[in-house]
Amino acid sequence: MVNSKMFVLMMALSTSGCVTGEFTDEGDTGDDDGERALGGNAPITIVQHNIEKRDEVLERTLTHAKNAGAHGIALQEVCPAQVERLRATYGGKWSIAVMPGKKPALSGCDLPNGTHDFPANVAIWTGGTGGKATVYAAMSNPANAPGGMVCVEFDRAKVPVHLCSAHLISADWVDPNTGTKYDGEAIRQQQTTHIKQIARDNWFAGARNHFGIVAGDFNGQPNTPPLDKMYETSLGGTGDFTEYNRSGGSRDGAVTAHADGSNTTDGKPYSKKIDYVFFSTNRAPRDGAGVNIIEDASDHDMVTSTVQMRK
Repeated sequence: MVNSKMFVLMMALSTSGCVTGEFTDEGDTGDDDGERALGGNAPITIVQHNIEKRDEVLERTLTHAKNAGAHGIALQEVCPAQVERLRATYGGKWSIAVMPGKKPALSGCDLPNGTHDFPANVAIWTGGTGGKATVYAAMSNPANAPGGMVCVEFDRAKVPVHLCSAHLISADWVDPNTGTKYDGEAIRQQQTTHIKQIARDNWFAGARNHFGIVAGDFNGQPNTPPLDKMYETSLGGTGDFTEYNRSGGSRDGAVTAHADGSNTTDGKPYSKKIDYVFFSTNRAPRDGAGVNIIEDASDHDMVTSTVQMRK
């Protein structure tokens, strides 16, 4: 059950689509010397990290993002108290979009009564406070299944850019309302299908030629049916997806998550590639610079990827 505080926040975000911080016309004009030197390209650097509710990991991620000159940051498993600190510290200069979580943490996000709060997804544009947020809380059937996505829209070099932070379901799930058990991979496939539909219908339909970036913890390895949806060229026209943590035509790349079993649903350790930064190919080259992967105190590594967006 969602507590009243989180319910109010969820409703406010779902209905208004607001981003924290005051809205102004300031932001990224896309006219800096670096972009002019690149001719028809504008670089965009994204930092992706599932921080697993840990304060020190959040701070290191933010420090790294600032040092790397990141234009966007995608975070998962951010405690509500951490969201409030983000707003208090950066809400006056960054656009911070939040999707409240659907279930309480098993550990972390501690509350005074001994229970655990609901970790959120966060998407950040560091170029100003004029970004627009869209929350996608219902990504599959049933709608209350874990997993969701939040996006912040901003302009880069006069191109509308949608940066999304996605966190997909991790394992099989029992609906607490009906007692029905659902296969986790099947739900993940619905969720990645929904992401492609969002892109097709909202970013690339008709005369739109927006740029889509979907970063997050997909809880699935690259050669599985749910991830097939992200890699397949199934949209037609403009706007399929690519990512750069791979070698040539292969989907295989560096591992991005390591678990000793203490935080996994089944108690088993793993080491695998499950965190991604996807770029839409209408404005991104199919192949690009290698990603920077940093192991941290989280079970998930910090992934930094830069794309040369076509203007």
